[in-house]
Amino acid sequence: MLRGGDSEPRNANIMKMFNLLVFGENAGSGVPDIYSIWRDAGYVEPKI
Repeated sequence: MLRGGDSEPRNANIMKMFNLLVFGENAGSGVPDIYSIWRDAGYVEPKI
């Protein structure tokens, strides 16, 4: 999950909606991006 990769959405209809709105790309990069932004902001990395 933390490395990213192919995404398997829990709700395919919501993923399709985001793709149609050009907000989702199904690349599986969301969690790594969140961690990167969190780290850049100086926050302590959350433990999962």
